[in-house]
Amino acid sequence: YHYHQRREELFYVLAGTLHVETPDGEYVVERGEVFVAEPDSPHRAYNPDDAAASVTVLGTGAPKSDIARPYDPEAERDGSGA
Repeated sequence: YHYHQRREELFYVLAGTLHVETPDGEYVVERGEVFVAEPDSPHRAYNPDDAAASVTVLGTGAPKSDIARPYDPEAERDGSGA
């Protein structure tokens, strides 16, 4: 998992299927669909079926200095922090 403090991240699937995990659940994003991760929203995107499938990821709304920040959902659940 990771998150960005100011950047909105947009995933547009060109081919195949993308799975996106968030603390609220898992989403399946099919070809031609979009998933948007808002700032401060932990997420993990992966391709469970075909590593050769194309996915384009666009980041908007923040400078390059808004790097990905690690997030540990287990630490969040047990109260030790992310």
